Amino acid sequence: MGDLQQKINEDIKQAMLSKDNVKRDTLRMLKSTISNILISKKIKELTDLDIIAIIRKAIETREVSSEAFIKGERFDLATKEQEEIQVLSVYLPSQLTAEETENLVKLAIEKVGATSRKQMGLAMKCAVELSAGRTDNSTISAVMQKLLV
Repeated sequence: MGDLQQKINEDIKQAMLSKDNVKRDTLRMLKSTISNILISKKIKELTDLDIIAIIRKAIETREVSSEAFIKGERFDLATKEQEEIQVLSVYLPSQLTAEETENLVKLAIEKVGATSRKQMGLAMKCAVELSAGRTDNSTISAVMQKLLV
């Protein structure tokens, strides 16, 4: 079991002991999602990067839900979604700055020897691996498109 998955399990226990229901329920849903993916892919464990991707997706889903609840004037439900986002955000690595992202993309381009957008796929794969979940793929792609002409 990866470090992140162990931390999530330990934090569920701590949330239960401290009676933090929002954290407990949010982490249980995350753990359930991880278990479902393991079962569907017929594998024994996920990497921390896989779990970070799952957390990012869960946060995106909650952001969309929160906006919909605000539009529908269901502020109680929007607040609940925001609380869950805060719980999940703790498990994400610190994000790269714009300058760090650009340097990472330049390194990836140099590493694979990309000279045009035709080789962007190889450079993207390298950059995503180098970022280790510290920035989203759309940001990497935007920077890469700016650098590769």
